[in-house]
Amino acid sequence: FSTPWHICDAAIYSIENGKTHYTANQGLFELRREICNYHKRRFQMDYDPNDNVIVTVGGSEGIDIALRALIDPGDEVITMNPSYVAYTPGITLAGGVCVPVELKHEDDFKLLPEALEAAISEKTKVLLINFPSNPTGGVMSHEDYAKLVPIIRDHHLIVISDEIYAELTYDGKFASLAQFDEIKDQVIVINGFSKAFAMTGWRLGYILANPTLIQAMNKIHQYVIMSAPTAAQYGA
Repeated sequence: FSTPWHICDAAIYSIENGKTHYTANQGLFELRREICNYHKRRFQMDYDPNDNVIVTVGGSEGIDIALRALIDPGDEVITMNPSYVAYTPGITLAGGVCVPVELKHEDDFKLLPEALEAAISEKTKVLLINFPSNPTGGVMSHEDYAKLVPIIRDHHLIVISDEIYAELTYDGKFASLAQFDEIKDQVIVINGFSKAFAMTGWRLGYILANPTLIQAMNKIHQYVIMSAPTAAQYGA
């Protein structure tokens, strides 16, 4: 779909009014505030616009800087197989080792607790998930995630949860591991505007995470990106 006109109009208006400079590294405060409002309203997830959000150049940058902030050479990252094509190269470029877990049709392409437990080793640092999934269409419910929470907690895993397809949940209610208070600080949520708002070419995403992780990722973001495109932020 084409981007809705009111989004384009807001971006054009910002350019006409001279809003063509850098924003804060973490993004426009007004946008960060609305991202937090959106997640509270739609998904019952509480975040602070000052400490818990970075606006990124698409969800892809969010995944990249999360991996680079977390991974030391040789650290293992558990991924789903099949998964989005860019995950494994991103892990490799950050110096990590990809450990794929096969998702099966007979399990509705869900991540089962026994499969996760079997993939964990002493070198495991990160679990990278994407539900609703590209390319399988698999969806995890709140009950499905609840079975993974003790494993994630006990093994001190950091979860990178790519939730760019959250609004493409048609049967049931979207669920996130970040909705579980006992592991919320271990979860990095990646989301953006491409899929739900038809803004693929605007290259605008965001990260939600605890302040310590946000500070670490913002160090990388501010030096390699500075800030996400200003007009795109006003449109968002």
